[in-house]
Amino acid sequence: MSSASQTFEPQDFLRFFLGGSALAMLLLIIAQEACGAATTWLVIEIARDITEEHVSADGFIAIVVTQTVSYLAGAISWIYAERAGFMAFARYMLHFARCNRFQTALLAESGTREQVEPFLTSETFDICFDLVYNLQFYLRLFFQLLLNSLVLGIQIDTGLPLSFAAVFIVLMILQWHLRKPLAAAYLHNQRMTNRMR
Repeated sequence: MSSASQTFEPQDFLRFFLGGSALAMLLLIIAQEACGAATTWLVIEIARDITEEHVSADGFIAIVVTQTVSYLAGAISWIYAERAGFMAFARYMLHFARCNRFQTALLAESGTREQVEPFLTSETFDICFDLVYNLQFYLRLFFQLLLNSLVLGIQIDTGLPLSFAAVFIVLMILQWHLRKPLAAAYLHNQRMTNRMR
């Protein structure tokens, strides 16, 4: 049995995924959500100015600028997420080729190859990018909640970040407990899909 056919764990995917593109994606996500939190700050400040009846266009211009920067950072982070996904899949294929370099039939014949490494298919490519996009989404959600709760805590009520943290912890605990049944259901679905191909 080749080492390529061993079960891959999440840390194996991370080993293939981590690199300059993944770091750039992370930094751009943080910049995007920091600009979003700055927009929240500016909206609260404008609302206060309206109640005090001294509104100027500067606040609205600042909102347009911060939202534009946020959207640009989001678009560029998507490009780096794509690059990180391609890199992860390329490293996965390279790992398979290196582990099986003396079994040349595996590299050309799909039937033989899929007996040794059933996940080296276009389905794996889709799954790889699905993981990358999910990671990008959850990182955005995490930083959005973190930074906006800090803004709301500073601007409105200091108890809001604590309530956001409590909700986040409860949701993480639920996700942790549901991950094994959901993973088993997903793998069963994948096996049924692969049998029909």
